[in-house]
Amino acid sequence: MNAADGEWIVHPTTQIEVWVATGMSRERALRRAALQHNGELRIIRFFPDHGNPWPLWESDTEDPTPTPDVYGLSERLVDDMREWYETWESGFRFDSGWLDASTGREWNTRGDDIADRLQAEVWDFAEVSREHRRGHE
Repeated sequence: MNAADGEWIVHPTTQIEVWVATGMSRERALRRAALQHNGELRIIRFFPDHGNPWPLWESDTEDPTPTPDVYGLSERLVDDMREWYETWESGFRFDSGWLDASTGREWNTRGDDIADRLQAEVWDFAEVSREHRRGHE
C-alpha cells in the first residue's frame, strides 16, 4: 500500500502498528485493533452449504448459521448474496462440480466481490474468512 491509501499509526496501549485507510478515522481503526488484540474480533466464514440459505458461518456463537440481519447488512448486499447462493444451489454438484464451467467462473468472481463488500460492512467488528472458492473452482 502506498501513502495515498492511508497511514500507519501506533496503538497507544499495545504499541502495535495499525493501518488507517484513507477516509477512515484513527479512532475507528484503533477500536477494531483493540477488538482484535483482545480476541474479540468476530470471524465470519463465507461459503455456501446445503441446508443454510446464507453463506455465513460463525463459531463461538449461540447460532453458528447467522442471518444477514444479525450483522445489519445492506439490502443490496443481502439481495446479491441470495442470488449468488441460488446460482450455486442450482448449478453446483459436490460429486461432479459445476454443470456449466463458465457459470462456475462467474460465480467465483462474484463471490470475491460479495466477500469484499461483506468485509466492508462488518469491518468494525468482524473479519471475513473467504472460503467460498474451496472445492468450487
